[in-house]
Amino acid sequence: MESTFIKADKDIAAMRTLLQKSGEQSMLVDFEEMLLLDSIRAACRLWWHGESLAGFALVDGYNNLWFELDEAFRIQDLEKEVVAWGAKLMSQRNSINSREDTLDVCLSARNDWQLGVVERAGFSRQAIEALSFRLGLADLGPEMALPVGYVIRPAIGEVEVDDLVSLHRQAFGTEHMDRDQRLAIMRAPGYVPALDLVALTPAGKMAGFCIGSLDTQKSEIGYTDPIGVIPTERHKGLAPALVDRCLRGLKNEGAREARLGTSSDNVAMRGVAEKLGFKLLERRCWYSLEVGDALKSIINSFFEED
Repeated sequence: MESTFIKADKDIAAMRTLLQKSGEQSMLVDFEEMLLLDSIRAACRLWWHGESLAGFALVDGYNNLWFELDEAFRIQDLEKEVVAWGAKLMSQRNSINSREDTLDVCLSARNDWQLGVVERAGFSRQAIEALSFRLGLADLGPEMALPVGYVIRPAIGEVEVDDLVSLHRQAFGTEHMDRDQRLAIMRAPGYVPALDLVALTPAGKMAGFCIGSLDTQKSEIGYTDPIGVIPTERHKGLAPALVDRCLRGLKNEGAREARLGTSSDNVAMRGVAEKLGFKLLERRCWYSLEVGDALKSIINSFFEED
C-alpha cells in the first residue's frame, strides 16, 4: 500500500468522498475549512490501494489527530501505521518547538472502531468531553433582547478579518486563531456572510461574535458556533442574544435544525444552550497520547528516515 501527501485537488475530493461514505458528518464540516489551509495540507497523509483511497490522517494546528479508513481496509497493520505517522509528526513538532505536547483525538462515543484503534495504541481517555446539542427551528421562542445601546450586525467581510481575529483571541484567551484560519472559515462552502455576527457595545467596540453556517451536504442543518464574548462584556446576555439571532437567520436560510458544540467544562455555554432550548445530541470523547522516548521504537518500526 502506497502512502502520499496531498498532490492535487482530486486527492481532497477522494478524502471528502471517504468521509461522506463513513457518515462522520461532523468531521466533514471541519474538513472543508481545514483543507483550505496550506499548513493542514502539509500535515496530511493518504494511503492508497491502487487507485482507491484506503484512508487518510492529518494532525491539525491544535495537535489533534483526525483519521478515517475505508471499511474494507480497517486492518490492524494500517491502523498502527496511521497512529505511528501521527505520533512521528507530533514528535517532530515537539522537537522543533521544545515542547512535550500530547497527540490528541476527539471521537464519537458511538464510534467503536476508532475508539478501539486509539485505545489499542495507548491513548488515555480524558475527563473532558466535547458536547453537541441540537434544536428544531420550527417554533422559536420570543427574540432575546440585547442590553440597551448594544447592536448585532454581520461582519463587513474580509476587510475586517484582522479585527475579527483579535476579537476571537480576546474572547477565548488564545493565540491560536490567525488571519489564515479566519479567512478559511469565511471561504468555506457552508459559510453564510449574513450570519457571521458581531455584537457591538454602545461605543461601537466589538464585544462578541457567533458564526452561523449551513451543512453543505444536508442544507436543512445549520451550525451556530464558534461563539465568544470578551471577558469585560460577559454576563450581559450577549451570548444568548447572538445565538438567538443566528438561529433566526438559519431558519430564514431554510434550515430546520441547528446544532451547537461546546466543551463539557464550559458551564456558561452549556447554560446558553439550555436557555435556548437545545437538547444534547452527542458526546465525543477526548483521548491523549504521550509522545516521547517510549514511542520511538513504534514510530521507527513503520518508517525509515525521510
